[in-house]
Amino acid sequence: VGIAPRVIQTIPSALYNFCRFDSEGEPAEGVATVIVDVGAQHTDLIVVERNSAWSRNIPLGGSSFTEALVKTFKLTFAKAETLKRTAANSKHARQIFQAMRPVFADLVAEIQRSIGFYGSTHRDVELKRVLACGNAFHLPGLQKYLENNLTIAGGVTRLEKFRALVTSSTANAPQFADNILSFGPAYGLALQGLGLAAISASLLPPELARVQLWKRKRPYFVVAAACLALAAGFPYMRNGMDSQALAAAKKQDDQTKSIVDRAKQYQTEFRNASSDTTAKREKIDKLFELQEQRSLLPEVLQLVHDALPTPNPPALADAKTPDELKQLIQSNPAQFSRTSRGQIVITNLDVEFHKNIDALEPQPFRERGSTSASPGGWGSTGREPGGSGRSMRAAPGGGPWGTGGRSEPTPTGGGEEEGGEGQGGFYVTLSGRLLYGTQQYEAVNFLTTQFYPRLLALGRTPGLGFYIPEKDEKSLESDKSNLPRPLPIAFNGSGAAPAQTPRTSMRGLATPATPTTPAVPGEASTTVRYPDSVTGEEMATDWTFQIGFKVMLGEPPATESKEPTEGG
Repeated sequence: VGIAPRVIQTIPSALYNFCRFDSEGEPAEGVATVIVDVGAQHTDLIVVERNSAWSRNIPLGGSSFTEALVKTFKLTFAKAETLKRTAANSKHARQIFQAMRPVFADLVAEIQRSIGFYGSTHRDVELKRVLACGNAFHLPGLQKYLENNLTIAGGVTRLEKFRALVTSSTANAPQFADNILSFGPAYGLALQGLGLAAISASLLPPELARVQLWKRKRPYFVVAAACLALAAGFPYMRNGMDSQALAAAKKQDDQTKSIVDRAKQYQTEFRNASSDTTAKREKIDKLFELQEQRSLLPEVLQLVHDALPTPNPPALADAKTPDELKQLIQSNPAQFSRTSRGQIVITNLDVEFHKNIDALEPQPFRERGSTSASPGGWGSTGREPGGSGRSMRAAPGGGPWGTGGRSEPTPTGGGEEEGGEGQGGFYVTLSGRLLYGTQQYEAVNFLTTQFYPRLLALGRTPGLGFYIPEKDEKSLESDKSNLPRPLPIAFNGSGAAPAQTPRTSMRGLATPATPTTPAVPGEASTTVRYPDSVTGEEMATDWTFQIGFKVMLGEPPATESKEPTEGG
């Protein structure tokens, strides 16, 4: 097979190394294991002690059983071998085993005689068990025959797996399992090659060992000779490279002259183009203008989301997916009551730029045409129940709510349309749902104390490039507040009249919504009229709201600039 042997070892020594390494723990003093390895031509018997080994070769093996069948049934050796392997399933199994019985008896007698001799010379050693190796133990009845005739307490155990060996998936292959009885010597030789064997010896003659040593060193000699040859040829290689470089230099002179001529031509064209750069510079300036302040709009969107209050309990904020949120709420409905969560769900957010935001006059919202509140889905755009498809998205340039019903802002025609120079900025229209409170004044109070202050505080953080002013001289509110108070809050389908709020100045109160699918009589407590698309909860207790506020470009004035605090 083209493999040069480095070590020659006896099978008994290899089996001893295998047994010592693969046994469970260190063997105790005065206790020994008997290995019976039945090969093709002979049987090796090894007594394995902690620090010593005793072995004997018995001239009986698997071929002895085959020859017995050859003599008895007058068969060829190959047919007798096949008959031996299939004896357990043959209809002549009794006659086959009767023919092999003398070999069974001779083998057991030799093993008994060997163990008896060892016991007479090692009276202080107890033989605990017999480990059966070799493919001959595939022969049915051989293991049982040994157990019945050997007086050893631990009995006869066949080698079926390796305890200390970390195997790969190959160990599960049928071919591996069929031949594992014969792998003991190979296992022991591998241990010696790795330096893990208890017995390390080699029967390889010294002359052959030296030949193998020189063969292993031959690649190093080849590499050294190649290095010497390379060093000797390097000067010639260097001369050739220099000659090629000189020829290339001459060729580059011609290329250089051509490049110089083209450069002069380009300089002439550049001077001609430099004489009229106005149109091209305007295009360049326009491109740069498009890149200015391109991060302001994402910052405005992030500001609104950062101002949202922390839900109650805070564990709701840890839900990363809709499934996690649904499982969390269903785990304890009382703890995660929908009317006490304090969650704000943004269903629509519009931002419109105005060159003169100061001149923008918020106008009353025009009527939408429907007073029914929209529960919307979780994270939806707030569409009406029943699939009407109408959106809560406000028209650009809108302001606070008008009186009566749900409405949309109408553009004023101001801003850049009004002309004149002023401070640029954005008008932000925010629509959403609030999961808090059973009365309107509770929802209004939550937004005005938990959401507004934090939004204003975060909107006056220096370094943003914009800020939210507290006052708006164009506001329709009596206190000229940029954020209208109190917010218009609409019932979301409860079917009952709106509760009275202690604040009589509330503007834009919507009328109660009428559910599109009435509850079945007698099942009002279990019918979900407006189910949440994520949690399946009734959304009739939610409140819808809409606000609009101005955002100025630039840094906040010194009187308004301050760092946001925890909770606003």
